[in-house]
Amino acid sequence: EFRVEGDRVAVRGGGEAAARAAALAGAWRDPIASAMGLPEAQVEVACRFLDPPPEGTPMADGAFPPALPEGIAWGPGTERVGTRRVEIPWAGATVRAEVAVTVLQPVWTAREEIPRGAPLVPSSLEVRYVALAPQDAVVGGVASEGAFALRTARTRIAAGETLLERHLVHPVWVPARSRVSVAGRGAATRFAGTGEALRVARAGEEIPVRLDSGVVVVARAVAPGRVAFSYAGARSEGGAE
Repeated sequence: EFRVEGDRVAVRGGGEAAARAAALAGAWRDPIASAMGLPEAQVEVACRFLDPPPEGTPMADGAFPPALPEGIAWGPGTERVGTRRVEIPWAGATVRAEVAVTVLQPVWTAREEIPRGAPLVPSSLEVRYVALAPQDAVVGGVASEGAFALRTARTRIAAGETLLERHLVHPVWVPARSRVSVAGRGAATRFAGTGEALRVARAGEEIPVRLDSGVVVVARAVAPGRVAFSYAGARSEGGAE
């Protein structure tokens, strides 16, 4: 029996059959993952011979390991898959094998220790693949980086620990009715001043801000007590440009 876990191939049993099974693991894992549209590291493959070839039996003419048999490849979009039986050419005979494929779940994990209150950024996290992720794990992948964008750590996160939703804090940067620093940028001009936040804003959120001139613009919270807007995209509370 062989099993592929990450970059490791584990083989149970001894002799030539186990060695051939390990070779099959390395050869078939990539085409199965490719057919599913997944990275190779996200696919776990296991095989059990139903008709093990006799010890010492030489392989039949032709390259080993044999190509992936037709009909074994799983299509894209499969989340969890099961077991299929295949027939493998072996030493002039046909050997039956049971091949199981499991799709691992990508989760974000801490690449290094993240202190309490520290911002969560891609450089401090990495995607790992696990057989069963916690229910509130933050799903991994580049497309999922928005899940922790502008979030901070609620508590200390140890290196290697899976990032959970309960670890995330979306901090309030601008309290309602507070005075804020305002920065604006146009095609060729810039604005710097102060104003009053008319609503509460968490990190990255847009809120209406009344400038000292009385004009109300919609600006984005970019830091505690600071907002910014673009002349091209600035609009009044009534929606006028």
